[in-house]
Amino acid sequence: MASSSTKANDIEKLVQQSNYLLPDLSIRHSDLSNPSEAILTRIFIQYLKAFGFRVEPPHKVDCDVFDPSREKRLFLIRLCRQVERILQISFPNKTYTYVDIINPAGKKTLNTLEFLLNYLAYYKLFKKSVLGPAEEAVKTRESLYAEFTAKASELEQRKQKASTIKSEMEVCQTHIEQLKKDLVQGQTELTQKKKPLGDLRNEAELLEQQHGELNKRITHLEQQVVGENQVMDLKKQIQGINSHIESCKVELANKEKVFNDQRQQIDSSQEMVAEIEKAVTILPSNVIEDYKKCCKQVEAIEKELAQVKIQQQNSLYEVTEKQQEITETEKQLQSRKKLLDEQDNKSQKQIEERKAKIDDLEKQLDKQEKRNQEIEVHIDNEDQIHAALEDNICQALGDDWQSPEDV
Repeated sequence: MASSSTKANDIEKLVQQSNYLLPDLSIRHSDLSNPSEAILTRIFIQYLKAFGFRVEPPHKVDCDVFDPSREKRLFLIRLCRQVERILQISFPNKTYTYVDIINPAGKKTLNTLEFLLNYLAYYKLFKKSVLGPAEEAVKTRESLYAEFTAKASELEQRKQKASTIKSEMEVCQTHIEQLKKDLVQGQTELTQKKKPLGDLRNEAELLEQQHGELNKRITHLEQQVVGENQVMDLKKQIQGINSHIESCKVELANKEKVFNDQRQQIDSSQEMVAEIEKAVTILPSNVIEDYKKCCKQVEAIEKELAQVKIQQQNSLYEVTEKQQEITETEKQLQSRKKLLDEQDNKSQKQIEERKAKIDDLEKQLDKQEKRNQEIEVHIDNEDQIHAALEDNICQALGDDWQSPEDV
């Protein structure tokens, strides 16, 4: 009875201590009197979290259903291994294995929990006073080690930089010499190209003078040629004459029709003359007078028709002459315009070709001057880089180092 009461007192003491140190657990007396895998797993997880461990179980902790999964076994093995390490801080030979959590023994479980809770209470009581200096020493050691590593890395980088700078200096020196040669060559080419540019400018001025003279000749020839306004007036006159001819043709056709009708009447009248002459003796005098009047009318109509035909022929002759004059004038105008256009196009083409050559030479000269300026700027930059590299090498290697020029 005494042992059972002692066990109950120990369990009650552990329950109070665990609820005080780990309030999220809410352990009861029955949990420790008959411990199970689920209860111990939950206790150990909360216990390790109190020390700052990150413990994430792959299964439900409060479930008592048997779970044969490999993930659960590995998790419990790691959990027991961590608990065992804490026990071995004070008891190096103490063990706590996977079997102890899946088949927990009452006495060993209580002893283990008692030590773990006492260790947690000691940790919380002396955490600041004991771990503070140790943590500061560890941080100081880590910072010194990091600083040492950074210094060593910086020294190695400086050595590599110094070697790289030396090689870059040699390359820059070679590049500077080559740029100086290119500058001298570019200046020589510039001097050589300035002479043909002057010749081309003189030729361009001469061509411009010739172009001005050609323009004067073109203006003079245009003054000699009949103007377009006169051509339009002639065309309008020709159109008026043509319309008049058409009206005359229509009028002539009408008069011819009347003449044909009257001719038919005359023919019929002449046929009747013979009959009338036969019947003169028997015809009255008034009929003979009417016949004479008709003959006079026929003669007057024939005379008028002859005059109309003569006027029509004269009009046609005048129109033909006007058309020939206009055609010849247009031919002369077209030939002179064509000649002037050919001369103008030829001179303009020559001027454009010379201007294109001058523009090309000016562009080449501008490019050469820009290139020379870029070479000079590049040489200055290379000199500055060379001086900066020497300063960096002096700073990196110390005062004992001398540049190749000083040697």
